[in-house]
Amino acid sequence: MDASLDELIAAFRCTFFPVQVLVVDDDVTARAAMRRVLERSGYTVIVAEDGEDALRVLQRTHVPVDLLVTDVQMPGIQGDALAVRVREQWPELPVLFVSGEPENARLAQETPGRAAFVSKPFLPTELLAAVQEVLDLPPPAGGDLLRPAFGVSG
Repeated sequence: MDASLDELIAAFRCTFFPVQVLVVDDDVTARAAMRRVLERSGYTVIVAEDGEDALRVLQRTHVPVDLLVTDVQMPGIQGDALAVRVREQWPELPVLFVSGEPENARLAQETPGRAAFVSKPFLPTELLAAVQEVLDLPPPAGGDLLRPAFGVSG
């Protein structure tokens, strides 16, 4: 299949089948920023403040989650442990790890299945590109989101 046909299929899939993303981060500012960026790009977003909360949300939701976006370093269940626990029930669920610690980038390679990593702080376009990559969708278009999503004063 050529690239343009792949892009059309992915666009069709995104248009008619909303992608549900679970964002897990103990930092309220980071969580809100990621939610805002993803929702502005057409994703449906549910949030959790830590790993335990994420597990509760997953048990309660009736809408399947298509992507787990999780901070790595959180109180209680860390993001890598959360990914392992979530994948016990949903083994094909893609995971996007976010962290301010660059050494956590290794988690994307060490985690079986589809996984990616983005380093905090990041631009909205960087978050969207990582989401699109781990979901195997075409990269986001446009450069209208060039301000930092969070973590940079200004």
